[in-house]
Amino acid sequence: MLSIPINNQLVSFSPSLGTFYYVSFRHLFTIAVGFLLISSLYCEYGFCGWLSRGLSARWLYPIGQLAYSTYLFHPFVIGALYGAMFQLAAELPTLEKIAIATLVGVPLSLLIATMVYLFIERPFMNMRGSPRRQAEKMAVTGRG
Repeated sequence: MLSIPINNQLVSFSPSLGTFYYVSFRHLFTIAVGFLLISSLYCEYGFCGWLSRGLSARWLYPIGQLAYSTYLFHPFVIGALYGAMFQLAAELPTLEKIAIATLVGVPLSLLIATMVYLFIERPFMNMRGSPRRQAEKMAVTGRG
């Protein structure tokens, strides 16, 4: 959803360039983001160093913990909100509907992701320290 094709009536592409653009704009966007992320791993100065420090910020850690759950559930939340907005608020302009659905959808997706993380993911992660595994560790270290 972050990469939206340019659809400007004042700019016209030749048929072959237009076809290439609409076929590749998402791939090019993905490659560009991937390049920035990989370069931020190896660069200490300039924009990539700044990006690396920004992505390593401690306050992003909780959001990172919720990333997978958010990824799983946000299409359902956004789809339901868009459907509701286009039915209940038909008189609003499309951009306003999208803005409202996004402003409600992001926090709602994060809320659902938090519940899934706390009540499903976290308990399974805590099983890594199960009694059987702890007994195996004690047997290997000789403590008990």
